[in-house]
Amino acid sequence: MTTSARVKIVNARIWTPIGVQSWLTFDQATGTILSIGSGSSSSSSSSESDDGATTATTAAEPDNAVRVIDLGGRIVLPGLQDAHIHLMHIGHEMAKLQLRGTNSIASLQEKLRQYHATKAASMNEADRATQWLVGVGWDQDTLGLPSGVYPSRHDLDAAVPANVPVVLFRACYHICVASTEALRLAGLLGSNPVTVPAGGTADRDESGEFTGILRENAVVLIYPFVQDNIPRILQKRYLEAGLQSCLRNGLTAVQTNDACAWDLYQELQSEGKMPIRVFLTLMHDELVSPPTQFQSVVPAPKQQEGLLSCDRVKLFSDGSLGAETAALRAPYANSSSKGLLILTDAEMNAKVQLAHDRGFRLEIHAIGDAGAEQAIRAFELAGATGPVHRPILTHCQILGSDLIDRMSQLGVVADVQPPFVGTDCAWVAKRLGDGSDGSAAPGVAEHLQDRLRSSYAWKTLLTRGIHVAGGSDAPIETCSPFVGLHSAIFRQPHGAPRETPAWMPSECLTFAEAMHLYTDGAAYAACRETTLGTLAAGFAADFVVLEYNDVTDPVGRGLATPWADPHQLLNVHAAQVWVNGQLRLDVAQAASAHPPVGGAAEWTAGVASCVCHRAF
Repeated sequence: MTTSARVKIVNARIWTPIGVQSWLTFDQATGTILSIGSGSSSSSSSSESDDGATTATTAAEPDNAVRVIDLGGRIVLPGLQDAHIHLMHIGHEMAKLQLRGTNSIASLQEKLRQYHATKAASMNEADRATQWLVGVGWDQDTLGLPSGVYPSRHDLDAAVPANVPVVLFRACYHICVASTEALRLAGLLGSNPVTVPAGGTADRDESGEFTGILRENAVVLIYPFVQDNIPRILQKRYLEAGLQSCLRNGLTAVQTNDACAWDLYQELQSEGKMPIRVFLTLMHDELVSPPTQFQSVVPAPKQQEGLLSCDRVKLFSDGSLGAETAALRAPYANSSSKGLLILTDAEMNAKVQLAHDRGFRLEIHAIGDAGAEQAIRAFELAGATGPVHRPILTHCQILGSDLIDRMSQLGVVADVQPPFVGTDCAWVAKRLGDGSDGSAAPGVAEHLQDRLRSSYAWKTLLTRGIHVAGGSDAPIETCSPFVGLHSAIFRQPHGAPRETPAWMPSECLTFAEAMHLYTDGAAYAACRETTLGTLAAGFAADFVVLEYNDVTDPVGRGLATPWADPHQLLNVHAAQVWVNGQLRLDVAQAASAHPPVGGAAEWTAGVASCVCHRAF
């Protein structure tokens, strides 16, 4: 007698866009849902449940042919997907000095001293002579610095010995501050300094000396020392750590940007260490000259192997809003700067055309409206538009009504990061300006007002028929989809009291709309909307089982469901995660190896006092 591969989930509260269901049957051999509905599952045809939800069923089967799992009334959501994330950086960041929330230069220096002492104590003399100190997460505003002032190399030099190279990345990763020794090793000091790459800048003080701040492409001068030489075994460990973090946070699929990583993911999958679906986005440079030191393998367009696939290439049009390197069509408030385009129009157009001609889809990072305009124009010129090609505009935080119109007309997919609203809402208007102070000419003031109205405009994008996918940009924000869902619905500062007013409340999403971003919207961005993104017969058996953080009532019998009270999204965590019909995470069984995530509320409380202006 053979054991049935069919599994039936019963006694559950299963959310779907068409209603709440109570049972779900799937085939573990194929990873496919067979039937879903409410009440009895013995019917062999479609029917309508008491709550009006359509029940798709298969032919009746004897109970002994199905393994039954009673969830005891627990909540089940469709598989949650993160449409923009950086798994390698999630793992790598765990090994760096953490500076998020640091509130003064003195505090930053003390953390750096302690980090140096700890690292030095664990190394031999030879390693200490070549070891770089790398940190991440500082933000000039939370450091208490005057407007326009950043930490300098002199601040770093004062904290460690002169021969120790230090580089500290801002929370957005788009700029960094480097110590004098780090600048020297990077070739910026001395009688014959290297040229700063196009699309980047190295700040100088009034006397013409480098301050230590490197922006955008200038940061690549540091990469050979702190990123490009990471041993292969460590890269795999970082990816594995990132995958496990996503799994524990309740994700079933990710669309990740990781350079030179295709073969690493292949190895992880063959070793049984890839628990969730991975849609990899290549860096454009890999198409031209794959860095052989990584033994990198570039996949063919649309290549798929098990849970791993790749069909698109990424480019950057601009930088980050917090660093004021996002490219704007009108200057930043109280500044003559419009930010920075990473590539010229000709360069962008050529790179997009190359990737399109090679058969890859396009994803372009664009935060400012000038960056978005450049990207959209390049999509159109290359013929890489419409539902077949589905070009992706990632972040699209600062737009304009004209750009939203063009996105709708050309079928551009918006890949947005709802947690950015909770981080940025306190300062966006101040950073962008709205023309209300009378300093702008009438035409400019009108543009500024339109720019602000169409910023972080997730509801408007959906209303205009634009396909919208939701992501986190982790490690820039937490990869918890529950934080993302909450941010999309309430648009409040992270950690704010429940009664806090929403920022731009007309852009708040309903629970169903927010779920769309992380389910079928994300699936559309990955060209998998016919198999992923919802719980229905014929779709993949990807779903997450929730428990409440209340240890006295983990099932939530005395609590509202997240769709009845979306504030409960910060009061739940993933108890089980199923991917392709396989149980990938069971917190009850794995608590000793991987302690359960404390819930989204724990993360939001931790960042409530840390306002970081980020994008990656």
